[in-house]
Amino acid sequence: MAVRCQVCRDGKGEAVNALMLAGWSRVRMAEELGLPYQSVKNHIQRHGPQVRTPAPSKQDLDTMIHGPAPLASAVETFAAAFGHEPMEHQVEYLGETANLVFLKARQVGATEAAAGLAIHTARSRRGALIVLVAPSQRQSSEIAMRARLGLMTLGENLIQDSATVIRLDNGSRIVSLPGTDRGVRGYPADLLILDEAAWIPDLTWHAARATVAATGGRVVVQSTPGVEAGFYYDLVETVPPGWNLMRVKAEDCPTIDPEFLAAERAHMDPVLFAQEYEATFAPPGGGRGLFSADQIEAMKVDGDSPFARLENKW
Repeated sequence: MAVRCQVCRDGKGEAVNALMLAGWSRVRMAEELGLPYQSVKNHIQRHGPQVRTPAPSKQDLDTMIHGPAPLASAVETFAAAFGHEPMEHQVEYLGETANLVFLKARQVGATEAAAGLAIHTARSRRGALIVLVAPSQRQSSEIAMRARLGLMTLGENLIQDSATVIRLDNGSRIVSLPGTDRGVRGYPADLLILDEAAWIPDLTWHAARATVAATGGRVVVQSTPGVEAGFYYDLVETVPPGWNLMRVKAEDCPTIDPEFLAAERAHMDPVLFAQEYEATFAPPGGGRGLFSADQIEAMKVDGDSPFARLENKW
């Protein structure tokens, strides 16, 4: 039975073969790879005539000698993919490792942050599955579109690129789905992102949670606030153990002009402004009934409401 040479046993046979094709001397190979000179000589004598592959690129040589470059962080991936540094709250978002509830105002860069996180997860794990869920297919496809553009900027080879699925050559997939309980079933996710979750039905949330049951994957649930009801409101009010909560108001975002906010505040219903820009939930009914809770309280006389007195009169 033939005995493998020392270089092959050390797992450096391909590296020696590549460096030989690149014209390196045996002495230099031994020094760079930390191998005995005689072992390199014996390997080349035994296997050299069999090597007929093309000469490797400089990048491939660097990888063979020094190992693969360390993976970029999510923040570094974001900056490289989108051409600018993330904002402070986006850095916090990208650096989070626990399950996350993100309560946010409009236009604070949550879609871009979610796309950056999806890109980073897809590139850093072979065969990873990232599932994006939103109230409609159009909304979930928006994150996927941002991710697609970022991946193209990074020079990634997309072996599948459709309206709902992006597949990288490392086998990772980014799948965008509409927010229906039937639509999210059957996917074992490594990262599950629910966008505009305040408008996703509770049944969809319960179905989506199962996508990480076997994988131990992360869950990110983000939205502008709706009314004080539903699973998203419950998550914000009672953050589950092991989860973290982030809240970002419009005034915390450097890309939103304070003068714009002042104009919006002057012309909008206060409850709606608080929802859109202050990350505040509206009371049931949207807070836009005939009388507000404060107005009803002010109309009480000796603990009775005017409505109660009318009822008693009739």
